[in-house]
Amino acid sequence: MNLILASASPYRRQQLESLGLHFAWEDSQVDESLLKQKTTDPYQLCAQLALAKAQAISKKHPDALVLGADQLVYAQQKILGKAGTRASAIDQLQSLQGQSHQLITSCCLIAPNQSLQHTDITTITLKKLTREQIVSYVDCDQTWDCAGSYKLEKNGVVLMQKISTEDPSAIIGLPLMTITQWLMDLGIHIPCLVKP
Repeated sequence: MNLILASASPYRRQQLESLGLHFAWEDSQVDESLLKQKTTDPYQLCAQLALAKAQAISKKHPDALVLGADQLVYAQQKILGKAGTRASAIDQLQSLQGQSHQLITSCCLIAPNQSLQHTDITTITLKKLTREQIVSYVDCDQTWDCAGSYKLEKNGVVLMQKISTEDPSAIIGLPLMTITQWLMDLGIHIPCLVKP
């Protein structure tokens, strides 16, 4: 059965590629603003966005396994998405420094005749940093395309004081511990678990 990642994210693609999985990817082109108008609950919103992305691709490929995902930051009773610009990334990190926030990662796998959903909540505490250090970090990792404006897969660990999570891979964009179990339950072989 074909696996399709309903995402244009290079980070999520790299995660699946690292497992040796064969898959296609396609941008779901879901209008996130419509869902954001309907709910302000961050957990519900993240799950709904992951589902909507998977459904958009599943309609075009009903016989495939379609994996959708979304991620957002919840801090100070506000939902933070991707910063979008260098200046906004600096501001985002400035507002998060020295305190804890939640990184919410939801995924949805749609298979013929069934749909699976999961949300991972990671609590991250950032160090207290100077504006100069934050600017230097943002320029180093170019983080304006990530929720929270940090990249743990690059140098983001230097910002962190504490991370509490059930699945560290979720921080990058896909909770692979859950996803690999789903795939195995559906009879999809994970290459490193199968003798060549």
